[in-house]
Amino acid sequence: MKFKILVVTFLALILSSCSMIKHHPGKGYAAASKTRYDAVIIPGFPHDGKEWNDVIKFRLLWALHLYENNLSHYFIFSGGAVHSPYNEGYIMAMYAAKMGIPKERIIIEPEAEHSSENIYYSLKICEEKGFKKIAVATDPVQGFLLTNYTERIRNTEIDFINIQPRRIRYMKHCDEPRINTALAFEENFVPLKERKKYWDRKKASLGLHIDYGMKIQEFLKYTKWFKW
Repeated sequence: MKFKILVVTFLALILSSCSMIKHHPGKGYAAASKTRYDAVIIPGFPHDGKEWNDVIKFRLLWALHLYENNLSHYFIFSGGAVHSPYNEGYIMAMYAAKMGIPKERIIIEPEAEHSSENIYYSLKICEEKGFKKIAVATDPVQGFLLTNYTERIRNTEIDFINIQPRRIRYMKHCDEPRINTALAFEENFVPLKERKKYWDRKKASLGLHIDYGMKIQEFLKYTKWFKW
């Protein structure tokens, strides 16, 4: 797992300066910095219950940067307990609150098991709350992979505000905040790779297992509410 995290981090740093990310839908950081979004979606990443890794750290610092620059009113942290028994959305939301993003501006989407679901389920929440201006804030690797998917599921444009390491390098909140990870622990957890076969996981990662006909009221039944 640590090797995979290092690879993702390395690729993210390279792609952050690579011209290929200019092909993403949306405005990019320069134009986005002149826009205030209703909500920014931050996809989750596995947590081991002990300490954050670089991927989680970078995504959270980027979310904090967007908050401190008043670029979004709400921040949606999305992700379920997928590869570890710790709910990704809730873990990241607790970190974000400790780092300075007000709880009342944090929304948790706790069900997604794939990047496509991070986006789709978060959009369901946006639809229910009437949010119109929406962006995804993540590393360039994940942002690049999500481009085609977001174009398929939504008629209106979703902006991508990819992490720019030089903007978060000297931020004051680089030390890991103390959180109670036990609050995000899910009992009777079974890893995704034990619940679904390889090709089922690949199809799900493309959004092929999402019930696109699900009504908002039906979707909200699956939403979990956590204690802070």
